[in-house]
Amino acid sequence: MRKLTKEVVKAFLNGNKKTKGNTSTDGQSIWLHGNQIVETNQDGKIVINNCGWGTVTTRERLNGLLNEIAPHLGVVQRNFDQYIQDSNNDYKLTPFEGDYIVGSK
Repeated sequence: MRKLTKEVVKAFLNGNKKTKGNTSTDGQSIWLHGNQIVETNQDGKIVINNCGWGTVTTRERLNGLLNEIAPHLGVVQRNFDQYIQDSNNDYKLTPFEGDYIVGSK
């Protein structure tokens, strides 16, 4: 995990504001290039979304968060399609389209 990602994820999980390069958090959401890729919903659940950008950078930021809150999950790409991979479920691939609830703070 990149240092930038680690710092922003830590601030998000602690409910603090932080901006590093193209990534920022207000403690409730994480933005990458102005796209909200992580949010805390009304029920306190953490929801991820790649906002249609299946880039290496987007996956790295999302995986940085997942490593902290749900290490059995990861965002991966196979044949240009995005998936959530679950190591607790025989590495099952679930298409990553839209919002995906990954846990809570």
